[in-house]
Amino acid sequence: IKNKKIKFLGSPRYCNEWLKFIKKNNTKKNKDVNNRINLGFFVTPPTQNFPKHSSIVNLLKKDKSFNVKIRNKPRDYMPEKCCSYIYDELNTPEIIDWSDIIITVQSSVIIEAIKKNKVVFFLEYLIPKNYGTWPNKFKCVQVIKSEKDLLQKIRLIKKNNFNFKIKNKKEYLKKVVGMDTKSNNVLTRYVKFYKSIS
Repeated sequence: IKNKKIKFLGSPRYCNEWLKFIKKNNTKKNKDVNNRINLGFFVTPPTQNFPKHSSIVNLLKKDKSFNVKIRNKPRDYMPEKCCSYIYDELNTPEIIDWSDIIITVQSSVIIEAIKKNKVVFFLEYLIPKNYGTWPNKFKCVQVIKSEKDLLQKIRLIKKNNFNFKIKNKKEYLKKVVGMDTKSNNVLTRYVKFYKSIS
């Protein structure tokens, strides 16, 4: 296929209009009444690299400095009765909105979290080496090199000494979601494309 035949419209999952629609229609109240830091864990199935019963999840669930909520990675190709995420307290957008810090190995969750200006701890030490180098290239997540590194960051958080600013946000989102201006965004590109072929 020639390049001129390929159209990059962007990802509708992350377009602003869709995220606003989801937030408007989420009815659960996710505010905790205490002053603890909210940690949102996005975990993988039990046989993969970051299950909900991993040692770091269990450790932080016991820490009185944090509120912890867990979201299981969806598996749409399996029957719902076999999917752990059906029983989660919050869905993905809800837990991202609720969290102060996201801890995950999942890149799709990271995109939405960055759009919402959430601090993300990306557990690079659990990822295969051939995954790629985008976290180091864009510097829009806090890359975690080891479990020891994660625990060190957690100690800084508890002492209120942790500081991380999202960098290169616009460049990263443009790369993975597409251009996002008032006249040229994901929604307008899809509308124009379908009108052109109808």
